Amino acid sequence: LGEGIPGLVAASLCVALGDTFRSGADQALLYESCMAIGEPQRFQEIEARSHTLELIGLVAMMLAGGVIVETAGFAAAWIAEASLAACGIGVALRMAVPPPTPLPDGDAKRPRTRPSLALMRLIMPAAFIAGAAVATVFMAQTAEHATATQLTALVTVVTLAEAAGAAASRYLRPDVATQYGLLAAAASCFVTATLAPGVFLTSAVALSFLMGVAEPLRATAIQMLVDDRRAEAASWASAHDGAVRTLSLLLAGIVRRR
Repeated sequence: LGEGIPGLVAASLCVALGDTFRSGADQALLYESCMAIGEPQRFQEIEARSHTLELIGLVAMMLAGGVIVETAGFAAAWIAEASLAACGIGVALRMAVPPPTPLPDGDAKRPRTRPSLALMRLIMPAAFIAGAAVATVFMAQTAEHATATQLTALVTVVTLAEAAGAAASRYLRPDVATQYGLLAAAASCFVTATLAPGVFLTSAVALSFLMGVAEPLRATAIQMLVDDRRAEAASWASAHDGAVRTLSLLLAGIVRRR
């Protein structure tokens, strides 16, 4: 219900905090379910498809929210969103934990650890890509003379770009080299946005696309690396995302105010 830059920052922080608590459990449940039916290789495909549909649904609900706000006010939109969240909790409570699946003999020596250096190498590229994307989109959202229609169009386009990236991720290898290749591409887009304001919006869309590619790939890589504490490892990734996004938003807010 907040307004202006402080309201947007506060809302973004709340979303990041909520994502930190939620994520991890869903990815671990999906991977362990795939293992329980003997098809762990399907995780990347299902995760990418689910992430794509989630983002497309987000766009649809965002547009519906705009209609609700215009006709009934922000409070009505908040009530609608809270109601959907309550439905989501109900769905989650109906989910069943799959039975434990023994590791194949060839995987017996794989690390069964808490976050390690290998895990951090997988976590950080996507976190920095997300930070760059969030900061760039935030700067675009808070541009002077931007109308509500323009902001809605901007958020719709960047969200659909992220969905397209998630759909494309199923065709890439979930390894460290791919993650750092995506990070290099994101760094190039961010530098271009900084030095060439004329392509700022294009860079914001490109960064959102790269964020969409990176996140399902990282989720797959983490589940393949960690044999136990899968949810904890994925939650570590989400926590790093939240920290990097928070810092990026704070820095972007300072730059925008100046």
